[in-house]
Amino acid sequence: MNVLITGATGFIGRALTAHLAWLGHDITAVSRDPARASALLRVRACAWDALPATDAIIHLAGESVAGIWTPWKRRRILESRVNTTRQLAAHPARVFLSASAVGYYGDRPGEVLTESSPPDPANRFRAQVCRAWEDATGCAQGRVVQLRLGHVLALDGGYIGALLPLFRIGAGCIFGNAAARVSWITICDTVRLIGFALENDRFSGPLNITTPNSISQSELARGIAAHCNRRVLTRIPAWLLRACLGEAAQALIEDQNIRPAKALDAGFRFEFPAWNGVREIIFVGGSQHTPNRATT
Repeated sequence: MNVLITGATGFIGRALTAHLAWLGHDITAVSRDPARASALLRVRACAWDALPATDAIIHLAGESVAGIWTPWKRRRILESRVNTTRQLAAHPARVFLSASAVGYYGDRPGEVLTESSPPDPANRFRAQVCRAWEDATGCAQGRVVQLRLGHVLALDGGYIGALLPLFRIGAGCIFGNAAARVSWITICDTVRLIGFALENDRFSGPLNITTPNSISQSELARGIAAHCNRRVLTRIPAWLLRACLGEAAQALIEDQNIRPAKALDAGFRFEFPAWNGVREIIFVGGSQHTPNRATT
């Protein structure tokens, strides 16, 4: 299948490009710097204003959410996702997979959340972005899947990659409520599930990209600390995180027990369905793992 991938040089994009190429798909990276993207990924690359004909589009690009969410930053986060999604949805393709996030659901302690669950009752900024992001796929002509990504874990990037420097110097903390549920997935299973959704026509609409087994904030922090041979320093209360980070703190503290109901119903088998510590958090395409085709 001919596949266009935006955000192909990013954390998920690099792993996904390698995985889909291994599966035999013909990949073209969409980039503001096609020459750099082609050299880095060893695939064809094109500019945003020169999209070729394609069978499928996977849209992962968007403004980084790292940093303080000033009004300017919030506008960039929203517009970079919605505007590019509309542009790509207008480009003919049989399949359009567009990133979204579990921020759609908001803070939902005590609930089990599936793709059919309603959006954040508090309508916080993260949920507003996710809803607008998903709505922007509405003009696509082919099959559309919205990829609601949880915390994607790897040692060299993503959520854990950002936290490791703090834990290595003994400054690792539990964020918010120690018992709050964190919905996560390894980078390995992330790209396998996206590839499965690309190849399986039964998928349409929202798709939760998480494992079936959430963990607590305490389990996550203690697992990272054990990997670094350190102790968890302390627990930072939610009110203090909000005071320092504003709404960006919600990504760290939201209580979400998310079930990937559609993936499970379709027979997708997670290689890492349960949390067994950081040593199993691996990177697809690296020396630690050879990707396997997802099977039903």
